Amino acid sequence: MISIKNMKLVAVIAIASLSVSCSSIKSFFGGGNSLESIAIECTADCNSHSAVAVDIVFVMEKDIGSFLPNVSREWFSKRGEYLDNFRDQISIMSIEIPPGQSILEAPLPKDSSDAVTILVYATYVSAKGQFVADISQYSQLQLRLEKNSYRMLELKK
Repeated sequence: MISIKNMKLVAVIAIASLSVSCSSIKSFFGGGNSLESIAIECTADCNSHSAVAVDIVFVMEKDIGSFLPNVSREWFSKRGEYLDNFRDQISIMSIEIPPGQSILEAPLPKDSSDAVTILVYATYVSAKGQFVADISQYSQLQLRLEKNSYRMLELKK
């Protein structure tokens, strides 16, 4: 038989467990992410003084990420095919930003918190900027688009 003292302890543990955020629970069980916001800053000399198209791809199923390219140029040339093949497994946030401009908080897709992987593709003239970044581990991301490439910074809360 459970004593009243033990029942109180169980109740306290249950309440404490409920106060854990949904993203923490998803991350613990292998799904979801902790991304809350994305700010984008494009420097004045960015991409040979040209606008940068950025696709942020929210991958909902772990295995799908291995089918996506690891070079931005390939993503943008075959984006339609990837969307057709994986329409129920990915969501995309597309933004084009000119040099010297900033977006304080880019709108995330409704199902963005369900993504198990989040990838960044950017259209840089330089091969150095054609890499694909996994931003799944960020909470408040600043994506800084620079002269020949981009980098990611975690913003402080």
